[in-house]
Amino acid sequence: MPKEGAFSYLLTPTEPPQISLKCERESVVPGEIVKIEGKDSHDFRVPVDAPAGAHLWQQMEGAWVDFVVLPVADSSLALDDAFHLRLRSNLATEESGTAILAGQASSVTLPPGKDVMVDLALTAPEREEVRPVKLELKLGEYSLERTWWLKAERGMKELAKVPAKFDTGQCLRKGKETGVVSEAGVIVAERSDMSCGNRTKKGIFMHPPYKTGLGYSFALFEPVELPEEPGAVFRCSIGKGDGSDPGDGILFQVAVVDQKGKQTLIAQKQWIKHAWTGLEGDLSPWAGQKVRVKLITDVGPADNSSGDWACWADFRIESAAPVIGLTVYEQPVQLRYEPGPYPVLNLRVEDLRKAKRGWFHYAGVGVGAAAPYISNAEINGILIGNLPGSEGSSEVKNVWSKAMTMELPREVIQSLGATNRVAINNPGNDSFKVRHFWIELELADGRKCSSRVESTAYTQPANWLYGEGVGVKFGNPIESEILFDLAQ
Repeated sequence: MPKEGAFSYLLTPTEPPQISLKCERESVVPGEIVKIEGKDSHDFRVPVDAPAGAHLWQQMEGAWVDFVVLPVADSSLALDDAFHLRLRSNLATEESGTAILAGQASSVTLPPGKDVMVDLALTAPEREEVRPVKLELKLGEYSLERTWWLKAERGMKELAKVPAKFDTGQCLRKGKETGVVSEAGVIVAERSDMSCGNRTKKGIFMHPPYKTGLGYSFALFEPVELPEEPGAVFRCSIGKGDGSDPGDGILFQVAVVDQKGKQTLIAQKQWIKHAWTGLEGDLSPWAGQKVRVKLITDVGPADNSSGDWACWADFRIESAAPVIGLTVYEQPVQLRYEPGPYPVLNLRVEDLRKAKRGWFHYAGVGVGAAAPYISNAEINGILIGNLPGSEGSSEVKNVWSKAMTMELPREVIQSLGATNRVAINNPGNDSFKVRHFWIELELADGRKCSSRVESTAYTQPANWLYGEGVGVKFGNPIESEILFDLAQ
């Protein structure tokens, strides 16, 4: 037992007590009355304000007995089109009562130690918000109150899982597709160490045939069923492996094979840089059908197969545009994205890519701008430049810099879309944190427009003394997404 003001204790062994105390309940709930047996029987009432997780010691007849305090019931909350509340009673006997969740009441009977599921209607928010979801559980004289937080936030919604298994093969010019023939120099294999632009990803590595003739290699995923709505898009990252000869680049293609075996090309990109970039193709024509997604790697336009180290990663089947998605949390949370300062209605991808000028903004603490602590930023796999230092910031006082600005190269502007990937590279292992990523554009007609502001704070390294938000290990880029609200 602790003694107020003590910082060390001298323990002197003594003879064990002649009487030992016993109780059938080792774990108890606030307000519960339990019987403790020693030389005599004693009733012990657990304080009604005892917090869950507390360790209670009780002395009787010169001996001690201890208890761990549990809530009246363990509870968890999941959701899809409805709330799914799981309750498990920690009481000694079966009790009946009422569970009120988000204002909806349901009668419940909870036997001890067994899960009981309660399904309740969910009215989905129509706009972005964070909403508390309160539970009030009453079981006879016992009660429990707790709160979750429901976040409604726009983002790309996963519509289906890209299958983990795939078939492999190759095809020589004017020939037919076959399985992989190693003598042709073909490689199609899963790898966890694919590096493009010094950024490592896990995915599929390919090399097209070149020893016995030119052609392409491919990976054909197992069938996946697409939803009826909303329209789906296949997205992935592609890159040319570090250390490879540039040659004339690599032709990356994505195709869809329907149930009748018909193949349709949905995306392609010629890529020569040692860097990652995005590739996406429209799956909406096959809504409600089972299809196979096919990744194809071919040589460049000059039929130069030298250094065609093709890297594929980050496979996703998502909504074409951001939709409201619902998630539930046990602690208070914030929306990831805030409205941008220059909203423009009915923006199209063409408007973004025809902009006259553009700028990337961020705020930071501890960002260096002198060697060796120089970091750089990329958008959609294209280098913007070195980060300016976080002027006016203070690590100790947690004062963030004013908005720092980097002008976007024309190539970045021409790559912009609804979703844009930003990466902060920190080769000098500087210790800093950054947040408030957003893009400002001067449109062709002179109007200003902006993306949403990504409000998450990112810290590198994760254990930095002044860090907050999402921690990122040294050696890994800080990665996020910047979203534009585009016309549907």
